[in-house]
Amino acid sequence: MLLFGSVLIYLLLNLQSLSAEIADCSFFDTVDISEGQRLSNGSYLYEGLLIPAHLTATYEFKLLANGDKEQVPSHVRGCVCKLRTCVRFCCPHDHIMDEGGSYANMTTEEAALLDPILNVTLDDGSVVQRHFKKELMVQWDLPLPCDDMFYLDNRDKTLLDLYYTLFLLLFTAMGMSWSFKIFSFLVQRDNLWVNVFLVADYFNWSQGIIIFMLFILRRKTLVLFKQQ
Repeated sequence: MLLFGSVLIYLLLNLQSLSAEIADCSFFDTVDISEGQRLSNGSYLYEGLLIPAHLTATYEFKLLANGDKEQVPSHVRGCVCKLRTCVRFCCPHDHIMDEGGSYANMTTEEAALLDPILNVTLDDGSVVQRHFKKELMVQWDLPLPCDDMFYLDNRDKTLLDLYYTLFLLLFTAMGMSWSFKIFSFLVQRDNLWVNVFLVADYFNWSQGIIIFMLFILRRKTLVLFKQQ
């Protein structure tokens, strides 16, 4: 009888550990720390943050945006948002968002251009700057409330102004090159002027290359080509 009771207690404890959630911690305050280093005392070291054992648990589900649970492979989650301020990203690590899609083929140059400083609004309304890799914990595996997404960037206006300026310059240059083509046609019997206006042909060729590189050869276009 004593042996049966011991086995029953052991099974109950293990069943509880398999299905347990972290006490007093919302799922949306957790991060998948399965890739972290598990220490001998049960705590985890994840991205430079030490997470005590009582703030970790094994989950076999993930919570969807509507509150439903979806069964997933067993993994360890940590209540990291109790230890460090969390920030939610739509894209996983080393992914880039472009025109509503998330892509894994981020280049080293693109990663170097990322601005790691985020403006964070505190409860008192003040705004402080934080380094998202060193001072924040990124949550990237949480469910999104919708399928479509778009990015907001305070540099968009500057980028649009640059595009408009570039378009205006290209349009002006194309008008000049077309004028050169008309003049070259009118003086086509004069070898000297024909050679001079031959520059217009090279100019048109270079414009085509520039337009192709800027407006056609884009990441999303390349991804679509690879998917074909």
